[in-house]
Amino acid sequence: MGKWLKVNGEAIYGTRYWKIFGEGPTVVPEGHFTDTYDKHFTSEDIRFTSKSNHIYATVLHWPEEGEIHIKALGNDMKLLKSTIRDIEILGTDLHPAFARNKELDISCGRGVIEAGDMPVVLKITVE
Repeated sequence: MGKWLKVNGEAIYGTRYWKIFGEGPTVVPEGHFTDTYDKHFTSEDIRFTSKSNHIYATVLHWPEEGEIHIKALGNDMKLLKSTIRDIEILGTDLHPAFARNKELDISCGRGVIEAGDMPVVLKITVE
């Protein structure tokens, strides 16, 4: 966890929650003794934080094909009224291609990111 925070800490420290906490199909059980349950997150499970003109989208399971689709940042949900200027992947020099349509569609290419079991953070710069 410490190694992950060294790379992605800016998405955690000094941030605030964004308009919604996240999106995705995985239901996380609540209550006593549920911390041992194995959670199988998908590439649709994304959590959001923000700081100044950045939104951090933490993708809980990076897909092999390198394609991410974020509903909350697309044009249909109308949650983001700003223009997206850039997207970068924390811990890399990558600035993936993106298009803001019905959803925010992000493409890195197959096998570009080797995330393993750790979440990947997208730093989204808005105007």
